[in-house]
Amino acid sequence: LLQTLHDTNSLVREAAARALGQLGRADDRIVTALHQALHSGNSLLQVDAAEALARLGQTDEAIVTTVLKALQNDDFGVQRAAAEALGRLGHPDDRIVAALLQTLQSSEPFAQEGAVQALGRLGRADDRIVSALLQALRSYNIFVPSVAARTLDWLKATSPQVLQALWELANQRDKFVSNDAFIALWQLALFRGTDRINGQVTRGTSG
Repeated sequence: LLQTLHDTNSLVREAAARALGQLGRADDRIVTALHQALHSGNSLLQVDAAEALARLGQTDEAIVTTVLKALQNDDFGVQRAAAEALGRLGHPDDRIVAALLQTLQSSEPFAQEGAVQALGRLGRADDRIVSALLQALRSYNIFVPSVAARTLDWLKATSPQVLQALWELANQRDKFVSNDAFIALWQLALFRGTDRINGQVTRGTSG
């Protein structure tokens, strides 16, 4: 696997980086080889190497910096991979959160999905993040609202605004989206100790 990190085929190199992370062995040769891949000219390889290092428990500043840079790449596939890697790094500091929120607000839906998933993995449910996820529920793309609904459930965001937005989504949108919204709403209602989904959500708008 270490030799294939230098293969002439970029897809082979990227697969090798991912495989090294899945081995779960953080010996010096593997860590050194993955750090070298961080400085390659291939953005996807850099992201795969960073994610592999994170799986091996290596989350130093060089890794975070590399992935944040990849998040600025013009390729939406690279942006999504970088966003997902940031989520797996598991550092919910303001710099990473700000970068993911920027991707969620300004990028293409494919990359936005990755940013939403990453925000869920970071485990922070502060006002900025919840507000951005509520905005994502209104995306024209069916996949972004679906992922945002699941993320709000994952973060256990149970404010009246969240419940109302999920209720509206469960009743007004494409079936693919509405199913995820309803499941998230149901689980959040149970988390709050009630199974009265309709009454719980519509009570705030009845007056």
